[in-house]
Amino acid sequence: MVPAQQHEVGRTVVEYVVGNGGDEMEVCLQNLSQYSSTPAVFQDSLLHSGLTVEVEQIETCPTALLPPEWDAYLAMLRGKDRHELRRKLRRAEAAARLEYRVTSAAAQLDEDIATFMALHRMSQQDAKQGFMTPEKEAFFRAMARQLWPQGWLELAFLYADGEPIATLCCFAYGATYAAYNSGYHPAYAELSAGIVLFAERIRTAIARGFTAFDFMRGNESYKYRFGATDQPLYQLLARTACPVQGSCL
Repeated sequence: MVPAQQHEVGRTVVEYVVGNGGDEMEVCLQNLSQYSSTPAVFQDSLLHSGLTVEVEQIETCPTALLPPEWDAYLAMLRGKDRHELRRKLRRAEAAARLEYRVTSAAAQLDEDIATFMALHRMSQQDAKQGFMTPEKEAFFRAMARQLWPQGWLELAFLYADGEPIATLCCFAYGATYAAYNSGYHPAYAELSAGIVLFAERIRTAIARGFTAFDFMRGNESYKYRFGATDQPLYQLLARTACPVQGSCL
C-alpha cells in the first residue's frame, strides 16, 4: 500500500471510529515498532477530529539483526552463547534422528494447526499457562487459514525419530522473520527441542535473505542468547479532549 492509500485508510478508519464513539472516547493502538507508519497514518486525522494524542514507549521487542551467512551469525554471538548453541545442536543430533518440516500443502494445514495446538498445550507453563483459551484458539485457527495462503505465516516442526517434539508459528513479511508462538514436548526437554528449532529457523531465515529475526514481545533470556537486542515498542493513545481542565479522568 502506497503512502497516499495508507493515509486515506487512516482517515476512513478514524472517521468511522469517531462517528460511532460518542462524546467521550479513547482509541489505543499498541505494540507499534519504531519503524511503523501507523502513528503518522492516524495521528493527523485523530488530531483533526479533536482528540488529544500521546505516543509513548510501553514495551521492548528483542530482535536479532541477521548477516548474510550462518557462520557470520554465529560469530556475532557472545562466546559462551555460541558454544552452548553448538553444544545443544550436536547433542540433539547425536541423540535422535532429527527432521525439520514446514507446512507446504493446504491439505495439511488443519492437521498441522492441531499438532501445533497440542504441542503448545503440552508446554504451557508459567507465563503460557492458560494462554490458549477457546477464543484464542479460534482466532489462531482463523488467522492461520487467512495468512498461510499469502505466504505470511509458517508453521515449522521438529521431529525426533518420527515424533513431533517442537513447533514454531512464524510470520514472514518484508525483510523480517518473526517468531509468534511456540510449543514443545516436555518429554524431550533434554534435547533442547525449542532451542534447536529456533536455530534452524534462524539459519533458514538467513538463507532466504531476511535481515532481522524478530522474537516479538517479552524479555525471556533465551532471546538474548540468540543475539537479540531490545527494540522499542510504542503505544498511540487518543482521547476526547477535556472541555474543562480537570473534568476528565
